[in-house]
Amino acid sequence: MEHGKLPGQSENMVRKERLELSRVAPLEPKSSASTNSATLAKSATITTVCSYSRLRESRIIRIFLRQFKAMRSFVLSLLFVTGVIILAALLAPHAISLVEDAKLERMLRHIGRILLLIGMFAMFRILLVNNREALGYGQPRGDFLKSMAIGWLSGIAILGTLVLILMTTGVLVFDSGRPNDELINKVLYHLVSGALAGLLIGFFEETFFRGMVYSSVKRESGIISAVILSALLYSSMHFLITAKHPVGAALTWDSGLVLLPGIWQHVTTTGIMDSFFALFIAGIFLALVREFTGSIALAIGIHAGWVTVIKTTKYLTDNNHDSGLAWLVGNYDGITGIMGALLLLLLALPFITAIKIKKEESA
Repeated sequence: MEHGKLPGQSENMVRKERLELSRVAPLEPKSSASTNSATLAKSATITTVCSYSRLRESRIIRIFLRQFKAMRSFVLSLLFVTGVIILAALLAPHAISLVEDAKLERMLRHIGRILLLIGMFAMFRILLVNNREALGYGQPRGDFLKSMAIGWLSGIAILGTLVLILMTTGVLVFDSGRPNDELINKVLYHLVSGALAGLLIGFFEETFFRGMVYSSVKRESGIISAVILSALLYSSMHFLITAKHPVGAALTWDSGLVLLPGIWQHVTTTGIMDSFFALFIAGIFLALVREFTGSIALAIGIHAGWVTVIKTTKYLTDNNHDSGLAWLVGNYDGITGIMGALLLLLLALPFITAIKIKKEESA
């Protein structure tokens, strides 16, 4: 009997069975222990890398959220100011027809101030400073007015000292072209108008910067951040000067928006960094006054006193650009600059010391 052939099987049947068996897929060989270990190690490595990536991403997100939470009030204040500028630029071309001989850039600034004033009350709620104490109005009315009066006299004394230094060094000189018969009346007019304008500006700016911004940032980030960031925003907003709309050019819906890039051109081409620094130091000084007193009353008075002296001095004097010390003042208003910054830094030192002592005593 032929090997591999059963009895009764024909040659064709044997061939058929062998053909069917050849079509069956061969079984995979069993994995060895080393192969299993390599597969498990590879899988563990991939899992570890993915877990680390997710952990790193979650850490970055947590850090970002923590930083945003710490800076939330300042970021929202910055977005609010930016939104006001853009909205004012959109409204200005439509509003200019309501005022005869109005200039677009001036209309943009006026609308911006109105929008800031209106929107500020909504921001009080958003930043959770919608109470008198948080905004710096916690003093009784009589004490508040008394502090304002002391502040006004202090502001006149501070900037009066600066003007005296600048005149002594020849940086400022009397304007000899003023008529003597009207001099006294004009000086009184500028003193009164400067005081009134200073009070309006003081109330608005101190409520916004040392009230709303300072209090909200201090609550989230502490005193140092509040002092620096409120001062930075305060200084920056004084230089939001747009380009000028060309005389005779047609007004379109985006004419105001076209002027906005001129803000940066103004900052980079007119050499105002010394004045920017001086106003930054002024913002720090006023924030320290706010922190030490717990109120914005004294800061309002000081601010008003500064405006009074600036308006009166600009009427009575001229800048002597030929002076070797002309660099002591900036191009912003001819008075603020390096000399003013140094004076305010000197005056800020006692407040810093007093705040530290006050904090140690309350600890």
